[in-house]
Amino acid sequence: MRSAVADPPGGKASKYTRSRLPVKLVYYQAYDTKSAAVKREAQIKRMTRKGKLELIYGG
Repeated sequence: MRSAVADPPGGKASKYTRSRLPVKLVYYQAYDTKSAAVKREAQIKRMTRKGKLELIYGG
């Protein structure tokens, strides 16, 4: 995750991200395996906006 945020592939951000720079990392969670990280990423992507904000701010 750290390398994906700090150094995107090819050294360039996507067109969507590039138009919204700078971006700020607001939540980070470490995992022992890539599989576990991908599963958690999928869970977070399915969350509502409210759920994501609660995750970020601990509400």
